[in-house]
Amino acid sequence: MKKLLLFCCIFLLTGCTVNYNLVIDKDKATENIQIIVPNEALTDEAKELLQTSKNSVFLDKKVFYENDHKEQNDSQYLNYKYVYNLHDFKNTKFLNWCYNDYKVSYKKNIFTLSTEGPFNCLNHYGTNKIDKAEIVIKTRYKVISDNADEIINNNYFWYIDSDNYTNKPINIEIDINKLNDAKSLSEYSEEIIENYASKKLLVLCSAIILIGICIWLFIKYKFNKNNRI
Repeated sequence: MKKLLLFCCIFLLTGCTVNYNLVIDKDKATENIQIIVPNEALTDEAKELLQTSKNSVFLDKKVFYENDHKEQNDSQYLNYKYVYNLHDFKNTKFLNWCYNDYKVSYKKNIFTLSTEGPFNCLNHYGTNKIDKAEIVIKTRYKVISDNADEIINNNYFWYIDSDNYTNKPINIEIDINKLNDAKSLSEYSEEIIENYASKKLLVLCSAIILIGICIWLFIKYKFNKNNRI
């Protein structure tokens, strides 16, 4: 079976835009890669490849990407998705193709991603194939350190273009055991249990007090009634 190149625009197309989204969750990393290519930029070879790759799956040894291809607003939208175990994310093809050197580690609940050197996918072999790239890493966990260009809610953005691609490293370190407000998952569980216990105790105390008041009122009523007799 003929292997399909995931980043065909690197080799065949010009004028591409790449949007890379990585979601870091508990024990897994979900990679979503979107390549946007204007129809006018397509070569004959690229058109043939796109037709071949429709509704198919990109295969590369054990790693495959789910492929979704559609045409919209005079452009081709190629979407690729793969879900990694965090321990296996070091095998990501995106980083392997687009950076000369990168490091990925997941030890003691700390996930670390760092890249070095130029973003090769923007200027592959000295030819301008991709106009710009947007890297987005999303996580609900505590980010210890990062060098993102912009942070919006739980999304960390890096913007890469022809002016900065030669020196645009990505660095991020995430504590998978803590949510973004710095509370650990175990602390959240303990807090939920404590709140539940506190509410239960409050209801119980209120019930005892209410019963006590009822008994006191009953005794007082009986006492007053006997005195009138």
